Amino acid sequence: MNPFDYLTILVSIVLGLAMTNVLTRLAIVVSARERVDFYWPPIAWAMWIFFISIQHWWAAWSTHHVREWTFLTFCTGLLDPIILFFLSALVLPDRDEGGVIDLGVWYIQAFKGETNECLQIGSVWHVGAQIAAKAAVKIIAGQKDQICVE
Repeated sequence: MNPFDYLTILVSIVLGLAMTNVLTRLAIVVSARERVDFYWPPIAWAMWIFFISIQHWWAAWSTHHVREWTFLTFCTGLLDPIILFFLSALVLPDRDEGGVIDLGVWYIQAFKGETNECLQIGSVWHVGAQIAAKAAVKIIAGQKDQICVE
């Protein structure tokens, strides 16, 4: 087992937990659909967080040829999945209380100020982290002249 295989396991577990969070919360909304007052922004955020989690896992392959890993490098790479996990906990209600689930009211209450900013910053962080990671891998591989966003 090489370092990439070993370190990717933890990243995959955290990303899997984030995707499970999103899918569980979507399942709650779908299963209570007769009692849900639909509002599209939280559903869109949930789908976006799910998509970003898959994309992050897919993009992690670009680091498979890195042989030297430091603890700091690994922790930096683990930060993005951790942020995605926390964002996945914010996108939809986490339980069905048995009454009407008004996604509009829930969204407005849940996304006042800090939560909305966290989602926006998290999304921007993810894109920036992916660009920085790709550039770092190319620098490590000695391809400094080939750094570009693909």
